[in-house]
Amino acid sequence: MEQKGNTRVSVNRFVDDEEVHDVETHPYDPKTAERQIGRTRRARAERDAAKHNALMEKLIAVAKDALGRCSEGAATGKRW
Repeated sequence: MEQKGNTRVSVNRFVDDEEVHDVETHPYDPKTAERQIGRTRRARAERDAAKHNALMEKLIAVAKDALGRCSEGAATGKRW
């Protein structure tokens, strides 16, 4: 007898063995890779952690304020 339970969907749960995917890939270009690696290294070297943290705090404060106003509007029927 088959037991029914919760189905957990994962990568291999519903696989069609006969399904074929034609995926076009771009050729590897060492010059492009080195250019991208250089850009990443420069970006990491130029990061300003203090500025990032200050901007994130500001973003969080603005989001909380907007969420609060949205919640108040939902409770009172008022719109911004």
